[in-house]
Amino acid sequence: MTIGVDPGIVTLFGGETKVLTLAALSSASQPLTGYRVTKLTKAQPTKVYDEIRRLAKAGFLTERLTPGGRQGWIVSDPDLRSLFRRRVRLLWNEDWSKTLDEAPKLKRSGSDRVPKLDVTRYRPNRSSVPNPKEFVRPLSKDGALASAGLRTSRRGNRKL
Repeated sequence: MTIGVDPGIVTLFGGETKVLTLAALSSASQPLTGYRVTKLTKAQPTKVYDEIRRLAKAGFLTERLTPGGRQGWIVSDPDLRSLFRRRVRLLWNEDWSKTLDEAPKLKRSGSDRVPKLDVTRYRPNRSSVPNPKEFVRPLSKDGALASAGLRTSRRGNRKL
């Protein structure tokens, strides 16, 4: 498993898969299917389903229908749910989007905004370049590139 979990909470609950399953179900805003818990925790499906069955039999999980009409699970004990929300937090993309939508929007002041810059008003001024010779390609370089079969200068009027 690639998700790192606090070893203390794993010791308390007896296994990383159990902790991740409870964390995923505690963090969800709606019932999750076993498949979704598996994808969220990146744990082996057989282990996740075994943990869900054990936790449901012990009374920690309640079966509910998901918004899609499938069999889902939620953590029934509010204290256990709050413990996992504090110690281990796993979010599904939809829940993360809801969390962001519910967060208060920061208002931007006028000083934070960048004014639009109209670049059409500006023309290149070649006399302001301090070392214009540094930007001119020597003919010998174009000759070497042409002999190697590589692309030469974009200017077509240059003679080799």
